[in-house]
Amino acid sequence: MKRFWFVILFLTSWFSAFSQIDEDVEIISSPSEDKKYVYPDVDFEIQKPSEAVKTKRKNPLLSPILTRGWRLFAEFGLQKAVNDYTCDVIDFSCSLGWQFIPQFYAGMGVAEQAYADYWYFGTYSTEPNFALVLPLFFDFRYDCLKKKVTPFIECRIGYAATDDEYNNYSGFYYSPSAGLRLWKFNISVGAEYVKLDQPWHFLEIVDGHRQFTTIKTQASYMIKLSYEWGGNF
Repeated sequence: MKRFWFVILFLTSWFSAFSQIDEDVEIISSPSEDKKYVYPDVDFEIQKPSEAVKTKRKNPLLSPILTRGWRLFAEFGLQKAVNDYTCDVIDFSCSLGWQFIPQFYAGMGVAEQAYADYWYFGTYSTEPNFALVLPLFFDFRYDCLKKKVTPFIECRIGYAATDDEYNNYSGFYYSPSAGLRLWKFNISVGAEYVKLDQPWHFLEIVDGHRQFTTIKTQASYMIKLSYEWGGNF
């Protein structure tokens, strides 16, 4: 009987020890969250999902589509007279205004123009007289597309002022144009008209006869290049 209880006690101790060994092995083999694993050809660390997220950066060289905000234009233009009686023009201008929607801009501007006039008190001269003209205008512009490259149309309406001792170049100012916007650069073609407050009178000798001509409008064709700035570009 004693041998029977001895065998039972021995088996109970043996099974208890075997179970303890399994638990130790399981604890030792439990991986750590911060542990770095090294394999023969692979070396990596476990990263949190937030550390692996990459943000896409915007290219600063590309402007976004026009949004509401202020807008400034600086412009250089050359104008060719439509006939022999009107003047060729060199034009520098700027316009400052507000972009109301992606397509529509309205503002005000001023231009400084040099008129090359070959007529001196109504008679033709081989050397031009340069007169300074300052148009003040309202500027309206419509960009046709909501893109960085878009055609546009523009209209300027105002008054051209001058204080020239030879001829009066003042009058109602009107200039329509159309062009193409390339990022912040603009190129356009159009025309410019000044309805003169005082008509110009010209005297010519044609086939031995005197001929009088009256011009009421200074008109020219133009090409313009401009660059623009804006608070939301």
